[in-house]
Amino acid sequence: MAMKRHKNELVVVAGVAEVAVGEYRRRIEVATWAPGVVVGELEDDFHRFGVVLGHDDATVTGIEGVARRFPWSTCPGAVDPLRAEVGTELCPTLSGVRRQTQPQLTCTHMYDVFALAVVHAHDGRERTAYDIVVPDREDGRSRAQLTGPDGLALDWQIARNTIEGPPPCGGRPLYGGFVGWAEETLDPATAEAAIVLRRAFYISLGRMVDLDDYASASEIDPRQLGVCHTFQPDVVASSVRVRGATRDYSGRPDALLS
Repeated sequence: MAMKRHKNELVVVAGVAEVAVGEYRRRIEVATWAPGVVVGELEDDFHRFGVVLGHDDATVTGIEGVARRFPWSTCPGAVDPLRAEVGTELCPTLSGVRRQTQPQLTCTHMYDVFALAVVHAHDGRERTAYDIVVPDREDGRSRAQLTGPDGLALDWQIARNTIEGPPPCGGRPLYGGFVGWAEETLDPATAEAAIVLRRAFYISLGRMVDLDDYASASEIDPRQLGVCHTFQPDVVASSVRVRGATRDYSGRPDALLS
């Protein structure tokens, strides 16, 4: 009997049980488009979002968001609360952006691009790009790899929620103050990359679930309530699944943001 199931589920081929192993991929690009204008975009298996940020070298003066591919019908509505972050001061760290804003009211992934754009504008960068790959977990173990600008690279061996190696991140749990530890311990470029990779590692868990099995976001684990725009109590009941929105970029990194 031949039966193919969703990623990392049981696969039976000719009566032999196997595990279908692929890989989660994410690409983020942020660039200065013109003086006072930064454009950013993110794509992975589940999402494609963009942000255009205007600034006056001190604060954010304008924000526009674009939802190109998204899991729930209400995701594009996250643009409105993101616009409310106009006035955010440009600052050098992602945690500094977060302290000024309310990320749970907008889209997690659109917000991540926004925060990177704020830091990008503060530093006066020309272009920042991150490529991430996380193979599907086997027995709770995986590997998370990131390549970034100027030869920056991270390669973590992870068991459950703890980085096993290499140093200096080896032995660190991915929860309980990781962001603060990274910004206090690592150089700024590595800290930013580590925070970006940590987020992607957790989002990669989505490959273990077929969201097309759900008609509405209200059917998802109630512990998600309040984590983002779609899962706000006054939004989640009207959040309908956009079926077919998930893609598999295993072995196809060049297809991201193409």
